[in-house]
Parts: sequence; structure tokens; C-alpha cells
Amino acid sequence: MSGKKGHKFLSIITITIIMVIVKRFDDEKRIKKASLPLLVYGRRKTGKTFLVKYIFKDANYFFVRRDKTIFYEKRDENIRYDELVRIIEENKGTIIIDEFHRLGEDFLEFLHIKQPKNLILITSTLNLARKLITQKSPIL
Repeated sequence: MSGKKGHKFLSIITITIIMVIVKRFDDEKRIKKASLPLLVYGRRKTGKTFLVKYIFKDANYFFVRRDKTIFYEKRDENIRYDELVRIIEENKGTIIIDEFHRLGEDFLEFLHIKQPKNLILITSTLNLARKLITQKSPIL
């Protein structure tokens, strides 16, 4: 492409990139102001995990795989569900649980009963996010 059409196309892409950076900066400010526990919801592959891990660098990060195995990043190993619960109950700093919806109803019940204040939960599942933020939520 040459001439004005090519330049206009480049400008639009550049503006889009700048808008994304500004939006992320706004997200970062909102997350830093929020109090824990925190639910981070957004579409898949939009940088939720990257942003949260960037802001909470010292947090314990757990990723729940599709097969429900739980990966503990600091120890670079899989852990059992009961060990995750123990770590949460011992309240060892900020805890990030990515794709937490894969843990199922037992985990939601645990959240309702224990109401831990040190959690950041990340999901891309809209129905679960809606369920957790309604007035009838088991954890509100």
C-alpha cells in the first residue's frame, strides 16, 4: 500500500494499540484500588492473568487445568485440592487462582463458608462471574 490509504491504515492500527495500552493502565489502577477478595473476569486471551500477576508480583499463583489438576507456580508442581484449601486457610499472603471455576461447587461452598479475604479469582466463564456477583451470591 502506498499513499494516503496506507498511511491511514497505519494510523488506525497505531491508535488501536494506544487505546489498548490506556485501557490496561485504567484496569491496573482499578485493580490496585480494589480490596480483596477480587474477581477478575474477561474474555479468553485478553491478558487477565498477565495483568494480575504483574500487579501482585509476590502473590502465590495457582492455575487449575481442564482436568482439575492444580499447578502451584512457586513450587513448580501440581498440588492436591486439600493442599490448596490449607494454603488459603493459613492465609499466606495474596493468592491468585486462575480458572478457579474448574474447581466446581465444592470450592464455591468453601468460599461461602470460610470467606477468605486474600483471594484473587480469575475466570473467563461469564455465567459463573454473574453468579458470583449477584446479590444471592454464596460469597457476598
